[in-house]
Amino acid sequence: KIAIIKTLAVAKLTYVLNMLHVNISTLNEINKALFNFLWNGKQDKIKRKTVIGNLDQGGLKMLDIYCVKDALLASWVKRICYGKGSWRCIPVKYLSAFGEDVNLLFKMNGIDEKLLEKLPIFYEQVISAWYKVRNQCTDPNLEYDIQNQMIWGNKYILSKGKPLLYPHWINSGFVYVKDIVQNGSFMNDKDVFQKLKVRRNWTCELLSVKYAIRKRLKEIEVTVNTEDTETDNVHDLCFLKTAKLYQFLMQQKFEIPGVQV
Repeated sequence: KIAIIKTLAVAKLTYVLNMLHVNISTLNEINKALFNFLWNGKQDKIKRKTVIGNLDQGGLKMLDIYCVKDALLASWVKRICYGKGSWRCIPVKYLSAFGEDVNLLFKMNGIDEKLLEKLPIFYEQVISAWYKVRNQCTDPNLEYDIQNQMIWGNKYILSKGKPLLYPHWINSGFVYVKDIVQNGSFMNDKDVFQKLKVRRNWTCELLSVKYAIRKRLKEIEVTVNTEDTETDNVHDLCFLKTAKLYQFLMQQKFEIPGVQV
């Protein structure tokens, strides 16, 4: 039955899930229909978070429709960042509101959801799906990792409990922590002022940036390392095939079968 679900049901939904906005209530109905078919309309015999697992994990490789949708949407990141053709002008137009280089948006690991609501719903869902993958990246616990982390949209660098995002700072060349923290010290305020292209309210913004970075540096173990190593694996994640993205997302939800006594 799972083979039938994959080949005759979900396969026909792939285009819709990949190209159109599908709300959560519709996904719930689809998921309910798939599991009703699997168990002949009776109560589930295996926990849903277990049945989606691979055979060697004790699962039955049942598809999780939510992970299918997120994997298909997350696969758009590669096309948006590295695709060719005039069609890219559409996503670039909308996403450039977060900075001129749209690729940087997908290096972030957290943005205030209220900001995403300003985007068309499809691109909002693409970014949300991508962050579900992106947020599983290793926590940068070392100082040299922090130096190479983005200041903006970073769930570890917070001001008033929210990630910072000043697009005009990004467009002025302040992208990574190392762009403003050099040799363990913050760049001179005068140099920051001269480098900024938009200087409206810059003093308050600078104070927020300094506070957020200092707070994060205090939280981590300080380790001296002179290597300028990019720890971000976003490029590798972008080039994962949809099936791999699905496996990645599914493993986050999978629960090991319980032992019955």
